[in-house]
Order: sequence, then structure tokens, then C-alpha cells
Amino acid sequence: MARKVFISFLGASNYGACHYCINDFVSDEVRFVQEATLDYLCQSSTWTKKDVAYILMTKDSKKKNWLVDGQRAFKTKRIIKQPGLYACLRKRNFPMAIKPCVGLPDGNTEDEVMTIFQTVFDLLKQGDELYFDITHGFRYLPMLIVVLGNYSKFLKDVSVKMISYGNYEGRDRKTNRARIMDLTVLSTLQDWASAAAAFIRNGDASLLKRLTTSTLTPILRDRTRDDLQSAQTLNVLVRNLEIATTEMLTCRGLNIEDARTIKQVKGHLNSLEEVTIKPLKPIIDRVRDEFVNFNENPDVLNGFHAVEWCINHGLYQQATTILQESVVSFFCNRYKDLVRCDHLEDSREIMTKVLRRFNQHDEIIVLNKPENMPKLQQVIAAFEHDRELFMVKVQGGKREHISVIYRNLSELRNDINHNGMRNNPLKPQSIKIKTEEFYHRIVACLSAQT
Repeated sequence: MARKVFISFLGASNYGACHYCINDFVSDEVRFVQEATLDYLCQSSTWTKKDVAYILMTKDSKKKNWLVDGQRAFKTKRIIKQPGLYACLRKRNFPMAIKPCVGLPDGNTEDEVMTIFQTVFDLLKQGDELYFDITHGFRYLPMLIVVLGNYSKFLKDVSVKMISYGNYEGRDRKTNRARIMDLTVLSTLQDWASAAAAFIRNGDASLLKRLTTSTLTPILRDRTRDDLQSAQTLNVLVRNLEIATTEMLTCRGLNIEDARTIKQVKGHLNSLEEVTIKPLKPIIDRVRDEFVNFNENPDVLNGFHAVEWCINHGLYQQATTILQESVVSFFCNRYKDLVRCDHLEDSREIMTKVLRRFNQHDEIIVLNKPENMPKLQQVIAAFEHDRELFMVKVQGGKREHISVIYRNLSELRNDINHNGMRNNPLKPQSIKIKTEEFYHRIVACLSAQT
């Protein structure tokens, strides 16, 4: 099991005593919020001797609040007889190890802030479950903890279980009760921001699915909730969203053209009355924009929409692959009566040979199945008849047949798929430019014929 880790900063002020409360828990009257918070955590979850509570402090806070009788009266300067945090925690006999971390800088400079950051990060181990108390410390501490939590999630695969703040100043003066506020939502929002960025920038919906699933699970288990229907719809939507994006990431052309998953995504988007998870609402709005051009019914043009989607997400290898195969699909569909074969591969081979070798009449065309040669000749004749339909303007006002663009696209695709291991490989920026250029040329040419 993962190690539970409680991390808290101890200040130097002479704290007043109060009853800290959270949910149904009410602490004894205590001076130190750490004592109350650890009591709450031990009552609400299981902690063992392998778990640990780190109390971070400066030399001054150690003297004044960790050890006994560290405070002095403001006016008389007399020693105030009272236990320090160490004695209070020891008396509680908590199951976890209590480890002081002494000598932290005050945090008055940027370098000192980074020292605090690194000190806390070094305390963490792979897979820890973190419980942060941010009651005491400088005003930037909440930001530091949120950033540290996100940083540690990535580098040490930790999970932030709680960020707590003991609101002593906001206590009820009659009952002397102060809330322990749960600010874990700050970390959760960071998770949603990372998931949204991964989807919007890279088309990766896996983190989005993981967060949605974990958030929706308790809702889906409670069959009496009013938002159950919305939660079920959202759950299926995100699952299909991951499938749809994975189909493009892995170049699954038949799935893209068939549009079955796209239809599921768009259908659930339309039926989703409200978004159960608030941080997901703006992401859902972006999802609508991402798939607005896709046809919900089988359509070879969905391949070209997928190319645009890949380009928008920086997936140039996928874009070139889907673009070239979508051109083949377009012409297989246009000349389907001539190119139809028992096997899809045979039809696509005929069309590919025509596109690669059109206008190169001295080149011999060889098929895997020679009996398909008559079909190939018929397609060449039809292609020649329609030559003017598939001419596109290029730089300088010249006109170029789509078969020439297709051959150049083949070279680009080979350069990418062979890892640039050839003489005169393209530069990365050239790959991006050429992919977008070929896409726009081909779409301009074919859109006029649809």
C-alpha cells in the first residue's frame, strides 16, 4: 500500500486554543491545528507505523512552538508555561511516525522559497498519498503547495488526498469553534487543467477519462441521485471521446470513415443536459468545436476532417498517413463501380497504382493479382477523362494534377515513416509546412467535386 504522508508548517506565533471541526469531527480544545488535523485523519482513515507526519519549522518556530515553554508574554517577557507541539503529539500516541524537519529558511527571498520547495519535494517517495496542512506559513504557501503537488504527481506519481487550512481567525467566538477547510479542490482543478491541456493541445483524452471516471464513480453507484442520468451520459461520452481520439492517433481509417464512434460522441453531446462535473463544462464546449465538421454517417470525407484535427494537434505523422489514405478512399468511392473487388486491399491497390503512376505512361504497372489489370485500365481511362476536374492551382499560378501532389505526399510520408534515415531528409519544420500545404491543396481540389 502507498505511504500516507502528512506535511505541515509550524509557525512561531503564540497560537490560541480552540475546537477545530470538519464534517462531523470536533477536536478537543487545542492550540495546534496539526494536533486536531492528525486526530481527524486517524479517525477518518487508517494510518500505520509506516506512515509519517513531517512538521517543517524554522529554528525560531522550533524554539517557540515545538519545544515546551517557548513563548513569552508580550509585555512582561515572562515565559509562558505551556507544552509545545512535540509534547502534544507525543501525548496523543498517533500511529504514524512524527518527524520534525528543522532549519527551514524564513522564505524572504526567491532562493529561500525554492529551498523550501526542494526540501518538501525531497521528503516524498514514489506513490505517496499526501495530506497538506497550510494553516501556518507565508501567504504564498498555498500556491507553493498546489504547484508542489502537481510537480510531484508528475515526477513521483503521488496523489494529493487533502489540503487543509485551520481557519482560527474565522472561528465562532461563542462556541470557540474553527473550521478546518478542505482546499483539495485547488489540486483537483490543477488536474483538470492538465487533462484539458493534454486534450486540447495533443488530442490525448486518456487523462480526461481517468479523472472523469474517478469523479463519476460514486455518483454512478448511487442510483437515487437526481443527476444520475447526466452522469451516465457523461461517462459514456468521455469513454467514446477517448476511443474517437485514439482512432485518429492510431490511424484507424475504416473507423474514422465509418463514423460510428463520432456519431456516439456527437449524440451524447446533444443529449447532455448538464455537466455533472463543473470543471468539465468548458472542456465539453471545446469538444463540440473539435468534432463539428465530422459527419455522423459513414463518409470518406471524415478522413480529411481527421487530417485537419491531427494538424491542429501537432500530429503530423498521423496527418500525412490519414491524408494519403483518404485520397485513395475518395477515388475508390468515386470510381467504385470500376474498382470494386472482393477484397478491400485489391481495390485500394488498383487506385494507389493509378494515382502514383498517372501521367507516367512509360512506367510498367504490376499488380499483386494480374487478373485485376482490366479494372486498372478502366480506372486509368476514367481518370484521363476527368483529368481537368482534378487540377489544382499551385504556387506561381500553375496548375497541377492531384496525382502529382499524391506522389509528393508519398515522399513526405516515407520520409516521416522511415525516421528520416535517407539522403537529404526533410527538416522538422518543413514536414509541418508540407503536410499543411498538401492538405489544403488536396481539399481545395476535391471539395469542388463533392
